[in-house]
Amino acid sequence: MIVFMYAVIVHLWNRIHDAHFAFRELHKGLIQMNDYALESPVSRQHEFTFFTNYAHVVLLIANDPNVLMRELAAHVGITERAIQRIVEDLTTAGYLIVTKDGRRNRYKVRLDSPLRHQLERHCSVGDLIDVVAQRQPTY
Repeated sequence: MIVFMYAVIVHLWNRIHDAHFAFRELHKGLIQMNDYALESPVSRQHEFTFFTNYAHVVLLIANDPNVLMRELAAHVGITERAIQRIVEDLTTAGYLIVTKDGRRNRYKVRLDSPLRHQLERHCSVGDLIDVVAQRQPTY
């Protein structure tokens, strides 16, 4: 009988502990919801950039044709594998020319290639680079 009562007490204790844990998690969630509700709508806006990762890669390669994929990944903020896919897509589409230079790759951007979207098709990749690329001041 004592063993049975002990088992019941342990079982009830575990249920109370679980309920307490669940209540704590619920309380944390309510606090987070309240914090979210108090944030200004401006701080909750979805973050975006005006250029895709593809454009970032082209701009970086145009700036440094010997850049490593690891460096591209670090600058763009994506994985090396994603950079590899982008470089492969750009090469297949004719926007990049890749040549081997020993163990390294050297890239050349085809500046005469038109941009792909119908709204920008009248511009070339070279036009984009001219507008966006950082230029050294001329004196």
